[in-house]
Amino acid sequence: MTDIAIAERNCLSSANSSIFGPVNSRAADYQRQIAALHSEAATAKNNLAGATFQAGIRNQIAALQSTLSAERLGADSAMAASRQRCADERRSKEAAVRSVYDARSDGARPAAGH
Repeated sequence: MTDIAIAERNCLSSANSSIFGPVNSRAADYQRQIAALHSEAATAKNNLAGATFQAGIRNQIAALQSTLSAERLGADSAMAASRQRCADERRSKEAAVRSVYDARSDGARPAAGH
């Protein structure tokens, strides 16, 4: 059963890497873009044109944050599905091992009435 637990842990680790690795990479890119936009917004003049410029930058930042949030929600959903799949695989393997041991135990028992 220890091998089954290790297999489940490996399944989860693999899923986590394949799901969150790309998302975290894109998140870092989004964060760099957001930081650059904040720096750019700080250079805006204190007039109507500057206010319009800052509003456009705030919209870009909001769009990036929204995209990042959606990606993380998607990754969380995908990871939940992977957790379920890994758990299902573990339960299936455990059932198979139990059935083998049950079959061995049944064969070793004396027949009823003897």
